[in-house]
Amino acid sequence: MRINYDRKFSNGRSAFENIADLQNKILNAVDDDIDVYLIGSVRYGKAFIFLLGCLIVLGMQYGKRIRLYLPDKHVMEHFRAMGILDYYRQQKRNSKNFFRLDKTSNAMRLVEKNIYELPIHMTKKSQEILLSLIGEVYNNAIEHSEAKYVMGGCYKKQGKKKLYFSCYDTGIGIVGCVRKALGNIALSIEDYDFNKRIIKWALRRGTSTKPPPRGLGLDWLLDFARLNHGRITICCSNVVFVQNPSGEHNFSRLQNKFQGTFFEMEIIEDKNVLYRLRGEEI
Repeated sequence: MRINYDRKFSNGRSAFENIADLQNKILNAVDDDIDVYLIGSVRYGKAFIFLLGCLIVLGMQYGKRIRLYLPDKHVMEHFRAMGILDYYRQQKRNSKNFFRLDKTSNAMRLVEKNIYELPIHMTKKSQEILLSLIGEVYNNAIEHSEAKYVMGGCYKKQGKKKLYFSCYDTGIGIVGCVRKALGNIALSIEDYDFNKRIIKWALRRGTSTKPPPRGLGLDWLLDFARLNHGRITICCSNVVFVQNPSGEHNFSRLQNKFQGTFFEMEIIEDKNVLYRLRGEEI
């Protein structure tokens, strides 16, 4: 089966809408062998290149074989630079830019390598804390999303001094996990207002779906991003959450259900400041 797809994957809510639309076209297809031709748009946001790369594992979760056909060599170079082409061509071999996360992988060592390449000055203790925070996002996706595949990414924007950490799982994600833990699975998964409240709940300090001892939560990463003037994006079900560089929280609604959960953290180059823990001596 062939799917010709000409919508844009640049940035913002509309790009998430288009990713969700394409996900559902693939999952609802009668054929399990699908060729997806991306046509028309030549501008792709890094987050959406990552998510397009993850379409293949989403298909695998549901027994579908997906082949992506890119519009031109320029777009292919972006996929290559992010490690996606090599990952699939080299029998799913992890790189520090695009990798599969599971309980037995060396993915956390790849994350650690990327932490040490951050464009900011940090004390050793603060580096360790940030590594554990990002690691907790990955571990939660592995342990609680009920996903067969969890993918991680680390990439830079060409010409811009920014570094991005991403995570995508093909499972029930934040909304499904919290609903299950709170016993609210009877409510419609399309209930936007309730799903929005779930995301807000998950972002608050001290909330967790895990019994004690509980890990560090998303709230710590929100605080770091606010201090760094970076951005955090989460997409799950029909909700897109963005904490912008000023620390303001924005929610938007998708008409199409996004399959799985996507998390992205943007870190801005800031070499004029030393990041350290409160009370830490230098």
